[in-house]
Amino acid sequence: MGSSLAKQSQLVAGLQAAPDEIDFLHDQNVFVTNLRCIFRGAPRIYASSGITSVGILSSSQQWGFAAICLLIAVVVAVNGSESSILLAGVFLAGAVILWVLGRPKHYLSLHTAGTHYTPLWSRSKDYVGSVEVAISNAIVARG
Repeated sequence: MGSSLAKQSQLVAGLQAAPDEIDFLHDQNVFVTNLRCIFRGAPRIYASSGITSVGILSSSQQWGFAAICLLIAVVVAVNGSESSILLAGVFLAGAVILWVLGRPKHYLSLHTAGTHYTPLWSRSKDYVGSVEVAISNAIVARG
């Protein structure tokens, strides 16, 4: 599986726009021109002419389990024994991991005449926003 993703990443990175294409975004994950949009790992190539609109969907921040782990860490640490301090450290580490994993995900949403797709997600809203702008510009450029 890992080698398959590496091959897909190389394919996206190695793509070049045809002479009649305008290149709007090209990185290791995304290739956007006025004619097509290709996403690493996506099962299809999207024709820019078939995309009617593009947007960003975001999941909410999930902090509940991290807060519970932090509270347990504080309660256990108050005990003060050596074993309870170690256990508190484990819960504190769990809280930090859950906090990081609970950050929101941002999804690129492509709408066509028939349905919508979410071919890309990232924890960076700026990155997904840059892809959204590139696809919007491609839609406008195709007329």
